[in-house]
Amino acid sequence: MGLSLPARAACPVALVAPRPDVAWEGAVEALRARVVADDARDCGSIEVEVTRQGTALLTFVTKDGRRAARGLATADEALPTLEALLAVPASTPALPLDDGPPRVPPPPPRADAPPSGAVPSGPPAVWSVAAGAGARFGFSGAYGSPAFALRPSVLVGRWEVSVSGEWAPSSSYLPGGAPAGFSAWSFHVGFLLARRQPVGPVELVGGLGLGVAAVRESADPAPDGTARSLETAQPRATLDLRCIFGRSRVRPLFEISADTVLGALARQGSDKRDLPDLPRYGLVAALGVEARLLP
Repeated sequence: MGLSLPARAACPVALVAPRPDVAWEGAVEALRARVVADDARDCGSIEVEVTRQGTALLTFVTKDGRRAARGLATADEALPTLEALLAVPASTPALPLDDGPPRVPPPPPRADAPPSGAVPSGPPAVWSVAAGAGARFGFSGAYGSPAFALRPSVLVGRWEVSVSGEWAPSSSYLPGGAPAGFSAWSFHVGFLLARRQPVGPVELVGGLGLGVAAVRESADPAPDGTARSLETAQPRATLDLRCIFGRSRVRPLFEISADTVLGALARQGSDKRDLPDLPRYGLVAALGVEARLLP
């Protein structure tokens, strides 16, 4: 299946791809803007043909019918390649032109490549890591704390599987009235299954997850000298929503997640007298960045 994006009639720019691809669509839009902005006097047409392996062939045709083809490893190479072609005058013999039809270069041989005629594999896995900082709020026992998170993930097609860690180092009991010396912290580790959907220049992400949080609260000893503390492990269910901006390898993001406590796996403490109730529901708002590691 091919997807074509028409451009300015004087020098049309076309994209031929086996499936919709946000990165290559953005690259073609940049090529269209470039030929319109500079009038591209010698440009007859431009075609970007994307292979199933994610590489592409850019074919530049002059107004007198000559062709130049350039292989592209990534979408980021499209605009610099066009700039190089436009910078060479049409009369310069150094411009490698041929009169034959463009040919898509075969991908480099791989040891694990399927035999000829085999069913092509699905989209490659994309490995990323995200980090963020924000605030965690707890309810039904109101708490507030700074929060820091780290999430490595793998994306196959539109589906993402990730492991996340979140640390809330210093919780305050917002209603006040906590005993002297009160402090609390939590550390949460969980698995998340999410789906990504490109919408214009952003990606919207929504997913569900399960995890376990280690929670501790303590205060100064009671008047009779008894230590006061509580430690527990809480299984949690999480709803995660993210908005990731741009198409570069490192992108800013905004995230909101909500969680609920499903019970208690373990509980121990010296004396819980006068310690506030732990929250049953949590809400986290954070800003961060996501970096694509591979490929």
